[in-house]
Amino acid sequence: MNLRDGVKGRMCFENGNGKKYELKEKRGVLMVGGRGWEVEEKDVLVDGKGICGGLLDLGMYFLDNGKMVVK
Repeated sequence: MNLRDGVKGRMCFENGNGKKYELKEKRGVLMVGGRGWEVEEKDVLVDGKGICGGLLDLGMYFLDNGKMVVK
């Protein structure tokens, strides 16, 4: 599951016992705890150094979901 599916209302899960969970039309606010400022993202480099993982997460979230969140 990821944030994009949650924002677009497509998030669902079925456990091994056949119980299914899915979002309803009217849903609450999605609260997410992102990575801390001290966590370095080693796969994205600026001047040869890894960038702040929390800033990358924030940027990717708004890139994927910005238009839906503003509505």
